[in-house]
Amino acid sequence: MSVRGAIFLGVGSMVGAGIFALLGEAGAVAGAAVWMSFLLAGIVAGLLGYTASSSACASRPPAA
Repeated sequence: MSVRGAIFLGVGSMVGAGIFALLGEAGAVAGAAVWMSFLLAGIVAGLLGYTASSSACASRPPAA
């Protein structure tokens, strides 16, 4: 395994562990509506990504 692969493996495992820990905390706060809070967060993240990508594409000059 290369150094780059080891770095990606380490970062991926830390992010994955953080997601599972966050799910436990969200379940304690939101209760049975935890799926709804994750759905809302996903929609907001998708809209923010769309906004960022459309504004980045709008600032480029048109291709000839």
